[in-house]
Amino acid sequence: MVRRVDDGLTRRLGGPARKRVILVLAAVLALNGANSGAIGAMAVQLERSLRIDNTGLGLLVTASSLAGAAVSIPIGVLADRFNRRWLLLGGLTIWTLSVATSAFAGSFTMLVLSQLAIGSAAATAGPTVASLTGDFFSAGERGSIYGYILTGELVGAGFGIVVAGDLGAALGWRSGLFLLGLAGAGLTWLVFRNLPEPLRGGSERLPATMPGDAIDTVDGAGRASISDDSALASSDVQLAEEATRQGFVATANDQLPPHPERLGIFAATRYILGVRTNILLILASSIGYFFFAGVRTFSVLFISRRFGLPQAVTTLLVPLVGVGAIAGILAAGRISDWLIRRGRVDARIVVAAVSYFVAVVLFIPALLTTSLAIGLPLVILAGAAIGAPNPPLDAARLDVMPARLWGRAEAVRTAVRTLLESAAPLLFGYLSVELGGDSTTIGSSVNPSGAHVHQPALSNNHAHGLELAFLIMLIPLAFSGFLVWRARLHYPGDLLAAAAIDQAA
Repeated sequence: MVRRVDDGLTRRLGGPARKRVILVLAAVLALNGANSGAIGAMAVQLERSLRIDNTGLGLLVTASSLAGAAVSIPIGVLADRFNRRWLLLGGLTIWTLSVATSAFAGSFTMLVLSQLAIGSAAATAGPTVASLTGDFFSAGERGSIYGYILTGELVGAGFGIVVAGDLGAALGWRSGLFLLGLAGAGLTWLVFRNLPEPLRGGSERLPATMPGDAIDTVDGAGRASISDDSALASSDVQLAEEATRQGFVATANDQLPPHPERLGIFAATRYILGVRTNILLILASSIGYFFFAGVRTFSVLFISRRFGLPQAVTTLLVPLVGVGAIAGILAAGRISDWLIRRGRVDARIVVAAVSYFVAVVLFIPALLTTSLAIGLPLVILAGAAIGAPNPPLDAARLDVMPARLWGRAEAVRTAVRTLLESAAPLLFGYLSVELGGDSTTIGSSVNPSGAHVHQPALSNNHAHGLELAFLIMLIPLAFSGFLVWRARLHYPGDLLAAAAIDQAA
Protein backbone atom coordinates (compact mmCIF):
# COMPACT_ATOMS: atom_id res chain seq x y z
CA MET A 1 0.00 0.00 0.00
CA VAL A 2 2.76 2.43 0.98
CA ARG A 3 4.71 1.50 -2.14
CA ARG A 4 1.70 2.21 -4.38
CA VAL A 5 1.16 5.62 -2.75
CA ASP A 6 4.85 6.47 -3.18
CA ASP A 7 4.82 5.38 -6.84
CA GLY A 8 1.69 7.42 -7.49
CA LEU A 9 3.24 10.50 -5.86
CA THR A 10 6.41 10.03 -7.89
CA ARG A 11 4.43 9.90 -11.14
CA ARG A 12 2.32 12.92 -10.21
CA LEU A 13 5.34 15.05 -9.34
CA GLY A 14 7.20 14.07 -12.50
CA GLY A 15 9.90 11.69 -11.30
CA PRO A 16 12.07 10.85 -8.28
CA ALA A 17 14.27 13.95 -8.54
CA ARG A 18 11.35 16.37 -8.64
CA LYS A 19 9.62 14.49 -5.82
CA ARG A 20 12.67 14.75 -3.57
CA VAL A 21 13.10 18.48 -4.17
CA ILE A 22 9.39 19.33 -3.80
CA LEU A 23 8.99 17.32 -0.59
CA VAL A 24 12.13 18.80 0.97
CA LEU A 25 11.06 22.36 0.13
CA ALA A 26 7.58 21.64 1.52
CA ALA A 27 9.12 20.29 4.72
CA VAL A 28 11.22 23.44 5.10
CA LEU A 29 8.08 25.59 5.00
CA ALA A 30 6.48 23.28 7.56
CA LEU A 31 8.76 24.41 10.37
CA ASN A 32 7.29 27.79 11.28
CA GLY A 33 3.76 26.44 10.89
CA ALA A 34 4.61 23.62 13.28
CA ASN A 35 5.90 26.03 15.92
CA SER A 36 2.86 28.33 15.71
CA GLY A 37 0.46 25.40 15.59
CA ALA A 38 2.01 23.86 18.69
CA ILE A 39 1.84 27.16 20.59
CA GLY A 40 -1.86 27.46 19.75
CA ALA A 41 -2.64 23.83 20.58
CA MET A 42 -0.84 24.04 23.94
CA ALA A 43 -2.60 27.31 24.83
CA VAL A 44 -4.32 25.89 27.91
CA GLN A 45 -1.09 24.43 29.30
CA LEU A 46 0.93 27.56 28.56
CA GLU A 47 -1.66 29.91 30.06
CA ARG A 48 -1.97 27.83 33.20
CA SER A 49 1.75 27.24 33.64
CA LEU A 50 2.91 30.79 32.89
CA ARG A 51 -0.22 32.57 34.22
CA ILE A 52 -0.88 34.52 31.02
CA ASP A 53 -4.06 35.33 29.08
CA ASN A 54 -4.79 35.36 25.34
CA THR A 55 -2.74 38.52 24.92
CA GLY A 56 0.34 36.86 26.38
CA LEU A 57 -0.23 33.78 24.25
CA GLY A 58 -0.42 35.97 21.16
CA LEU A 59 2.82 37.67 22.18
CA LEU A 60 4.68 34.36 21.92
CA VAL A 61 3.79 33.99 18.25
CA THR A 62 4.23 37.72 17.67
CA ALA A 63 7.80 37.63 18.97
CA SER A 64 8.74 34.90 16.50
CA SER A 65 7.19 36.76 13.56
CA LEU A 66 8.76 40.11 14.44
CA ALA A 67 12.21 38.57 14.58
CA GLY A 68 11.65 37.00 11.17
CA ALA A 69 10.61 40.32 9.69
CA ALA A 70 13.72 42.03 11.06
CA VAL A 71 16.19 39.66 9.39
CA SER A 72 14.32 38.72 6.19
CA ILE A 73 15.82 41.44 3.94
CA PRO A 74 19.47 40.59 4.74
CA ILE A 75 18.62 36.92 4.21
CA GLY A 76 17.13 37.79 0.80
CA VAL A 77 20.43 39.44 -0.19
CA LEU A 78 22.30 36.29 0.83
CA ALA A 79 19.83 34.10 -1.11
CA ASP A 80 20.54 36.06 -4.32
CA ARG A 81 24.32 35.96 -3.93
CA PHE A 82 25.36 32.82 -2.10
CA ASN A 83 24.68 29.09 -1.94
CA ARG A 84 21.05 28.70 -0.90
CA ARG A 85 21.45 25.11 0.27
CA TRP A 86 24.01 26.09 2.90
CA LEU A 87 21.92 29.09 3.90
CA LEU A 88 18.98 26.79 4.57
CA LEU A 89 21.12 24.35 6.52
CA GLY A 90 22.37 27.16 8.76
CA GLY A 91 18.84 28.38 9.43
CA LEU A 92 17.58 24.88 10.17
CA THR A 93 20.39 24.22 12.62
CA ILE A 94 19.69 27.43 14.56
CA TRP A 95 15.92 26.74 14.50
CA THR A 96 16.39 23.22 15.88
CA LEU A 97 18.66 24.33 18.71
CA SER A 98 16.36 27.24 19.60
CA VAL A 99 13.22 25.11 19.75
CA ALA A 100 14.93 22.46 21.84
CA THR A 101 16.26 25.15 24.18
CA SER A 102 12.80 26.73 24.53
CA ALA A 103 11.55 23.47 26.03
CA PHE A 104 13.70 24.23 29.08
CA ALA A 105 12.66 27.91 29.45
CA GLY A 106 12.12 28.75 33.09
CA SER A 107 9.90 31.79 32.59
CA PHE A 108 7.63 33.54 30.15
CA THR A 109 10.42 36.01 29.34
CA MET A 110 12.83 33.21 28.45
CA LEU A 111 10.20 31.58 26.25
CA VAL A 112 9.66 34.88 24.40
CA LEU A 113 13.41 35.24 23.86
CA SER A 114 13.62 31.72 22.45
CA GLN A 115 10.75 32.55 20.08
CA LEU A 116 12.81 35.50 18.80
CA ALA A 117 15.61 33.10 17.85
CA ILE A 118 13.15 30.66 16.29
CA GLY A 119 11.59 33.37 14.13
CA SER A 120 14.99 34.66 12.98
CA ALA A 121 16.07 31.20 11.88
CA ALA A 122 12.74 30.41 10.19
CA ALA A 123 13.11 33.55 8.04
CA THR A 124 15.69 31.76 5.89
CA ALA A 125 12.92 29.60 4.42
CA GLY A 126 10.92 32.14 2.38
CA PRO A 127 13.63 33.73 0.19
CA THR A 128 15.57 30.52 -0.38
CA VAL A 129 12.53 28.38 -1.20
CA ALA A 130 11.19 30.99 -3.65
CA SER A 131 14.54 31.37 -5.40
CA LEU A 132 15.09 27.60 -5.63
CA THR A 133 11.54 27.03 -6.92
CA GLY A 134 12.10 29.55 -9.72
CA ASP A 135 15.36 27.90 -10.76
CA PHE A 136 14.10 24.31 -10.51
CA PHE A 137 10.72 24.72 -12.25
CA SER A 138 9.50 26.67 -15.30
CA ALA A 139 6.86 29.41 -15.23
CA GLY A 140 4.06 27.40 -16.82
CA GLU A 141 3.97 24.86 -13.99
CA ARG A 142 4.88 26.98 -10.97
CA GLY A 143 1.29 27.35 -9.81
CA SER A 144 0.94 23.58 -9.47
CA ILE A 145 4.44 23.18 -8.01
CA TYR A 146 3.81 25.90 -5.45
CA GLY A 147 0.60 24.12 -4.55
CA TYR A 148 2.58 21.05 -3.52
CA ILE A 149 5.27 23.05 -1.72
CA LEU A 150 2.86 25.26 0.21
CA THR A 151 1.07 22.23 1.64
CA GLY A 152 4.11 22.03 3.90
CA GLU A 153 2.97 25.09 5.83
CA LEU A 154 -0.36 23.46 6.67
CA VAL A 155 1.05 19.99 7.28
CA GLY A 156 3.52 21.60 9.67
CA ALA A 157 0.73 23.45 11.47
CA GLY A 158 -1.24 20.20 11.67
CA PHE A 159 1.79 18.39 13.08
CA GLY A 160 2.20 21.10 15.68
CA ILE A 161 -1.47 21.00 16.64
CA VAL A 162 -2.05 17.24 16.69
CA VAL A 163 1.29 15.65 17.56
CA ALA A 164 3.12 18.30 19.58
CA GLY A 165 -0.14 19.71 20.96
CA ASP A 166 -1.49 16.38 22.17
CA LEU A 167 1.88 15.42 23.59
CA GLY A 168 1.97 18.77 25.38
CA ALA A 169 -1.52 18.18 26.75
CA ALA A 170 -0.52 14.72 28.02
CA LEU A 171 3.03 15.34 29.28
CA GLY A 172 3.32 19.14 29.46
CA TRP A 173 4.17 21.88 26.94
CA ARG A 174 7.92 21.31 27.33
CA SER A 175 7.67 17.83 25.84
CA GLY A 176 5.76 19.20 22.84
CA LEU A 177 8.46 21.77 22.06
CA PHE A 178 11.22 19.21 22.52
CA LEU A 179 9.50 16.98 19.95
CA LEU A 180 9.59 19.88 17.47
CA GLY A 181 13.32 20.16 18.05
CA LEU A 182 13.78 16.50 17.16
CA ALA A 183 11.74 17.02 13.98
CA GLY A 184 13.98 19.98 13.06
CA ALA A 185 17.10 17.85 13.47
CA GLY A 186 15.66 15.22 11.14
CA LEU A 187 14.78 17.81 8.51
CA THR A 188 18.27 19.32 8.64
CA TRP A 189 19.67 15.91 7.71
CA LEU A 190 17.15 15.49 4.88
CA VAL A 191 18.11 18.86 3.37
CA PHE A 192 21.80 17.99 3.59
CA ARG A 193 21.24 14.67 1.81
CA ASN A 194 18.55 15.50 -0.75
CA LEU A 195 18.55 19.17 -1.76
CA PRO A 196 20.99 20.24 -4.53
CA GLU A 197 21.98 23.80 -5.42
CA PRO A 198 20.94 24.54 -9.04
CA LEU A 199 22.60 27.09 -11.27
CA ARG A 200 20.73 30.39 -11.39
CA GLY A 201 18.68 31.38 -14.40
CA GLY A 202 16.95 28.07 -15.06
CA SER A 203 19.70 26.17 -16.90
CA GLU A 204 19.35 23.27 -14.43
CA ARG A 205 15.58 23.01 -14.28
CA LEU A 206 14.18 19.61 -13.41
CA PRO A 207 12.39 17.98 -16.35
CA ALA A 208 9.30 15.89 -15.74
CA THR A 209 10.65 12.44 -16.59
CA MET A 210 9.05 9.13 -15.65
CA PRO A 211 10.72 6.80 -15.13
CA GLY A 212 14.17 8.21 -14.52
CA ASP A 213 15.97 10.56 -12.22
CA ALA A 214 16.78 14.05 -13.44
CA ILE A 215 19.29 14.46 -10.62
CA ASP A 216 21.79 11.64 -10.89
CA THR A 217 24.17 12.79 -8.18
CA VAL A 218 24.73 15.55 -5.68
CA ASP A 219 28.40 16.45 -5.56
CA GLY A 220 30.31 17.79 -2.58
CA ALA A 221 29.19 21.34 -3.33
CA GLY A 222 25.56 20.31 -3.40
CA ARG A 223 25.28 20.93 -7.17
CA ALA A 224 22.76 19.06 -9.25
CA SER A 225 24.07 16.84 -12.03
CA ILE A 226 21.45 17.16 -14.77
CA SER A 227 21.90 16.02 -18.33
CA ASP A 228 20.91 18.25 -21.22
CA ASP A 229 17.47 17.17 -22.33
CA SER A 230 14.75 18.56 -24.55
CA ALA A 231 12.38 18.26 -21.61
CA LEU A 232 14.28 21.13 -20.02
CA ALA A 233 12.75 23.52 -22.58
CA SER A 234 11.36 26.34 -20.49
CA SER A 235 7.81 27.59 -20.64
CA ASP A 236 8.86 30.95 -19.20
CA VAL A 237 8.88 32.66 -22.59
CA GLN A 238 5.57 31.07 -23.61
CA LEU A 239 3.62 33.05 -21.03
CA ALA A 240 5.31 36.28 -22.13
CA GLU A 241 4.69 35.45 -25.80
CA GLU A 242 0.99 34.87 -25.12
CA ALA A 243 0.76 38.22 -23.33
CA THR A 244 2.41 39.93 -26.32
CA ARG A 245 0.11 38.14 -28.77
CA GLN A 246 -2.91 39.45 -26.87
CA GLY A 247 -1.67 43.01 -27.29
CA PHE A 248 -0.15 43.72 -23.89
CA VAL A 249 2.92 45.96 -23.71
CA ALA A 250 5.81 45.76 -21.25
CA THR A 251 5.78 48.28 -18.42
CA ALA A 252 8.44 50.94 -19.06
CA ASN A 253 11.26 50.39 -16.59
CA ASP A 254 14.79 51.72 -16.81
CA GLN A 255 15.68 51.44 -13.13
CA LEU A 256 17.38 48.05 -13.28
CA PRO A 257 21.05 47.64 -14.33
CA PRO A 258 22.28 44.70 -16.44
CA HIS A 259 23.40 42.75 -13.35
CA PRO A 260 20.58 43.03 -10.77
CA GLU A 261 22.32 40.63 -8.37
CA ARG A 262 24.87 43.41 -7.73
CA LEU A 263 22.27 45.94 -6.61
CA GLY A 264 22.59 47.25 -3.07
CA ILE A 265 19.86 46.41 -0.61
CA PHE A 266 18.17 49.82 -0.79
CA ALA A 267 18.26 50.06 -4.59
CA ALA A 268 16.91 46.52 -4.94
CA THR A 269 14.12 47.16 -2.44
CA ARG A 270 13.17 50.39 -4.20
CA TYR A 271 12.87 48.54 -7.51
CA ILE A 272 10.93 45.63 -5.98
CA LEU A 273 8.41 47.95 -4.38
CA GLY A 274 8.14 49.95 -7.60
CA VAL A 275 6.57 47.04 -9.51
CA ARG A 276 2.85 47.67 -9.04
CA THR A 277 1.71 44.09 -9.40
CA ASN A 278 4.27 42.96 -6.88
CA ILE A 279 3.33 45.47 -4.18
CA LEU A 280 -0.40 44.74 -4.58
CA LEU A 281 0.16 40.98 -4.35
CA ILE A 282 2.51 41.39 -1.37
CA LEU A 283 -0.12 43.36 0.53
CA ALA A 284 -2.95 41.01 -0.39
CA SER A 285 -1.16 37.77 0.48
CA SER A 286 0.20 39.28 3.70
CA ILE A 287 -3.32 40.20 4.81
CA GLY A 288 -4.42 36.65 4.03
CA TYR A 289 -1.62 35.25 6.17
CA PHE A 290 -2.51 37.79 8.88
CA PHE A 291 -6.01 36.36 9.11
CA PHE A 292 -4.80 32.76 8.96
CA ALA A 293 -2.22 33.41 11.72
CA GLY A 294 -4.97 34.57 14.05
CA VAL A 295 -7.20 31.63 13.22
CA ARG A 296 -4.31 29.17 13.55
CA THR A 297 -3.38 30.49 17.00
CA PHE A 298 -6.87 30.56 18.51
CA SER A 299 -8.82 27.92 16.58
CA VAL A 300 -8.39 25.24 19.24
CA LEU A 301 -9.58 27.61 21.97
CA PHE A 302 -12.53 28.89 19.91
CA ILE A 303 -13.86 25.50 18.84
CA SER A 304 -13.49 23.91 22.26
CA ARG A 305 -15.29 26.80 23.97
CA ARG A 306 -17.96 27.37 21.34
CA PHE A 307 -19.02 23.72 21.21
CA GLY A 308 -17.92 22.57 24.69
CA LEU A 309 -15.45 19.98 23.42
CA PRO A 310 -12.44 18.56 25.28
CA GLN A 311 -9.05 19.68 23.98
CA ALA A 312 -8.14 16.19 22.78
CA VAL A 313 -11.26 16.11 20.56
CA THR A 314 -10.71 19.64 19.31
CA THR A 315 -7.10 19.00 18.26
CA LEU A 316 -8.40 16.15 16.11
CA LEU A 317 -11.07 18.34 14.46
CA VAL A 318 -8.94 21.41 13.74
CA PRO A 319 -6.63 19.62 11.27
CA LEU A 320 -9.73 18.94 9.13
CA VAL A 321 -9.65 22.67 8.36
CA GLY A 322 -6.05 22.18 7.30
CA VAL A 323 -7.09 19.33 5.04
CA GLY A 324 -9.57 21.68 3.40
CA ALA A 325 -6.88 24.32 2.98
CA ILE A 326 -4.53 21.77 1.40
CA ALA A 327 -7.27 20.79 -1.05
CA GLY A 328 -7.75 24.45 -1.94
CA ILE A 329 -4.02 25.00 -2.36
CA LEU A 330 -3.57 22.01 -4.66
CA ALA A 331 -6.68 22.79 -6.70
CA ALA A 332 -5.94 26.50 -7.18
CA GLY A 333 -2.40 25.91 -8.41
CA ARG A 334 -3.55 23.36 -10.99
CA ILE A 335 -6.57 25.41 -12.08
CA SER A 336 -4.51 28.56 -12.63
CA ASP A 337 -1.89 26.66 -14.67
CA TRP A 338 -4.67 24.98 -16.68
CA LEU A 339 -6.23 28.35 -17.49
CA ILE A 340 -2.86 29.79 -18.50
CA ARG A 341 -2.32 26.94 -20.95
CA ARG A 342 -5.64 27.93 -22.51
CA GLY A 343 -4.60 31.53 -23.05
CA ARG A 344 -5.84 33.22 -19.87
CA VAL A 345 -2.74 35.28 -19.08
CA ASP A 346 -4.12 36.73 -15.82
CA ALA A 347 -5.47 33.39 -14.57
CA ARG A 348 -3.35 33.41 -11.42
CA ILE A 349 -4.67 36.82 -10.42
CA VAL A 350 -8.33 35.95 -11.10
CA VAL A 351 -8.21 32.62 -9.22
CA ALA A 352 -6.64 34.27 -6.17
CA ALA A 353 -9.07 37.20 -6.05
CA VAL A 354 -12.16 35.01 -6.35
CA SER A 355 -10.84 32.69 -3.64
CA TYR A 356 -10.48 35.53 -1.14
CA PHE A 357 -14.07 36.68 -1.74
CA VAL A 358 -15.41 33.12 -1.38
CA ALA A 359 -13.49 32.69 1.90
CA VAL A 360 -15.16 35.75 3.42
CA VAL A 361 -18.63 34.59 2.35
CA LEU A 362 -18.10 31.14 3.89
CA PHE A 363 -16.50 32.29 7.13
CA ILE A 364 -19.42 34.52 8.19
CA PRO A 365 -22.02 31.74 8.71
CA ALA A 366 -19.31 29.36 9.93
CA LEU A 367 -18.45 31.73 12.79
CA LEU A 368 -22.06 32.56 13.68
CA THR A 369 -23.53 29.07 13.85
CA THR A 370 -23.74 27.19 17.14
CA SER A 371 -24.13 23.81 15.43
CA LEU A 372 -20.96 21.77 15.00
CA ALA A 373 -22.60 19.76 12.20
CA ILE A 374 -23.14 22.97 10.21
CA GLY A 375 -20.11 24.95 11.31
CA LEU A 376 -17.41 22.34 10.70
CA PRO A 377 -18.16 21.75 6.99
CA LEU A 378 -18.40 25.51 6.42
CA VAL A 379 -15.05 26.10 8.13
CA ILE A 380 -13.43 23.34 6.06
CA LEU A 381 -14.73 24.93 2.85
CA ALA A 382 -13.63 28.38 4.07
CA GLY A 383 -10.21 26.92 4.84
CA ALA A 384 -9.98 25.66 1.26
CA ALA A 385 -10.86 29.12 -0.04
CA ILE A 386 -8.35 30.95 2.16
CA GLY A 387 -5.55 28.55 1.19
CA ALA A 388 -6.32 28.70 -2.52
CA PRO A 389 -4.85 32.17 -3.32
CA ASN A 390 -1.33 31.35 -2.15
CA PRO A 391 0.04 29.14 -4.98
CA PRO A 392 -1.11 31.40 -7.84
CA LEU A 393 0.03 34.54 -5.98
CA ASP A 394 3.47 33.09 -5.20
CA ALA A 395 3.87 32.03 -8.83
CA ALA A 396 2.66 35.43 -10.08
CA ARG A 397 5.23 37.26 -7.95
CA LEU A 398 8.00 35.25 -9.60
CA ASP A 399 6.47 36.09 -13.01
CA VAL A 400 6.81 39.86 -12.49
CA MET A 401 10.30 39.82 -10.94
CA PRO A 402 13.65 39.37 -12.74
CA ALA A 403 15.15 36.01 -11.78
CA ARG A 404 18.20 37.49 -10.07
CA LEU A 405 15.99 39.43 -7.68
CA TRP A 406 13.82 36.50 -6.60
CA GLY A 407 15.47 36.08 -3.22
CA ARG A 408 15.28 39.76 -2.28
CA ALA A 409 11.75 40.11 -3.68
CA GLU A 410 10.57 37.22 -1.54
CA ALA A 411 12.44 38.70 1.43
CA VAL A 412 10.51 41.95 1.07
CA ARG A 413 7.27 40.00 0.92
CA THR A 414 8.39 37.94 3.93
CA ALA A 415 9.11 41.11 5.91
CA VAL A 416 5.66 42.56 5.20
CA ARG A 417 3.94 39.22 5.75
CA THR A 418 5.68 38.51 9.05
CA LEU A 419 5.02 42.02 10.34
CA LEU A 420 1.31 41.48 9.79
CA GLU A 421 1.49 37.90 11.07
CA SER A 422 3.30 39.11 14.17
CA ALA A 423 0.47 41.53 14.90
CA ALA A 424 -2.31 39.00 14.27
CA PRO A 425 -2.09 36.73 17.34
CA LEU A 426 -1.57 39.69 19.66
CA LEU A 427 -4.43 41.68 18.10
CA PHE A 428 -6.80 38.71 17.91
CA GLY A 429 -6.03 37.88 21.53
CA TYR A 430 -6.44 41.48 22.70
CA LEU A 431 -9.74 41.92 20.84
CA SER A 432 -11.09 38.64 22.17
CA VAL A 433 -10.38 39.74 25.74
CA GLU A 434 -11.78 43.26 25.30
CA LEU A 435 -14.87 42.24 23.31
CA GLY A 436 -15.51 39.18 25.44
CA GLY A 437 -15.52 41.23 28.63
CA ASP A 438 -13.47 38.60 30.45
CA SER A 439 -9.73 39.04 30.87
CA THR A 440 -9.11 36.26 33.37
CA THR A 441 -6.60 33.61 32.54
CA ILE A 442 -7.64 30.04 32.03
CA GLY A 443 -7.55 27.59 34.87
CA SER A 444 -7.12 29.75 37.95
CA SER A 445 -7.41 33.20 39.39
CA VAL A 446 -6.47 34.82 42.68
CA ASN A 447 -9.14 36.00 45.12
CA PRO A 448 -8.63 38.97 47.47
CA SER A 449 -7.18 36.69 50.16
CA GLY A 450 -4.47 35.47 47.79
CA ALA A 451 -5.82 31.93 47.39
CA HIS A 452 -6.08 30.41 43.93
CA VAL A 453 -9.62 29.70 42.77
CA HIS A 454 -10.32 27.29 39.91
CA GLN A 455 -12.04 28.83 36.88
CA PRO A 456 -14.05 26.90 34.30
CA ALA A 457 -11.83 25.66 31.49
CA LEU A 458 -14.45 26.71 28.98
CA SER A 459 -15.59 30.34 28.95
CA ASN A 460 -18.58 31.58 26.96
CA ASN A 461 -17.23 35.12 27.22
CA HIS A 462 -13.93 34.04 25.66
CA ALA A 463 -15.75 32.21 22.87
CA HIS A 464 -17.93 35.24 22.13
CA GLY A 465 -14.90 37.53 22.17
CA LEU A 466 -13.03 35.32 19.70
CA GLU A 467 -16.10 35.16 17.47
CA LEU A 468 -16.29 38.96 17.30
CA ALA A 469 -12.55 39.23 16.71
CA PHE A 470 -12.72 36.79 13.79
CA LEU A 471 -15.70 38.59 12.25
CA ILE A 472 -14.01 41.99 12.46
CA MET A 473 -10.87 40.61 10.82
CA LEU A 474 -12.90 39.43 7.81
CA ILE A 475 -12.98 43.08 6.68
CA PRO A 476 -9.24 43.23 5.80
CA LEU A 477 -9.52 39.75 4.29
CA ALA A 478 -12.16 41.05 1.86
CA PHE A 479 -9.91 44.04 1.12
CA SER A 480 -7.13 41.66 0.06
CA GLY A 481 -9.46 40.32 -2.64
CA PHE A 482 -9.95 43.83 -4.01
CA LEU A 483 -6.17 44.40 -4.04
CA VAL A 484 -5.59 41.25 -6.10
CA TRP A 485 -8.39 42.16 -8.50
CA ARG A 486 -6.75 45.56 -8.96
CA ALA A 487 -3.46 43.85 -9.84
CA ARG A 488 -5.08 42.50 -13.02
CA LEU A 489 -4.52 45.92 -14.60
CA HIS A 490 -0.73 45.78 -14.18
CA TYR A 491 0.21 42.08 -14.23
CA PRO A 492 0.67 41.49 -18.01
CA GLY A 493 2.86 44.58 -18.46
CA ASP A 494 4.99 43.79 -15.42
CA LEU A 495 5.32 40.18 -16.59
CA LEU A 496 6.66 41.33 -19.96
CA ALA A 497 9.06 43.80 -18.34
CA ALA A 498 10.58 41.06 -16.14
CA ALA A 499 10.87 38.70 -19.13
CA ALA A 500 12.69 41.39 -21.14
CA ILE A 501 15.18 41.99 -18.32
CA ASP A 502 15.89 38.25 -17.99
CA GLN A 503 16.41 37.85 -21.72
CA ALA A 504 18.85 40.78 -21.75
CA ALA A 505 20.86 39.40 -18.84
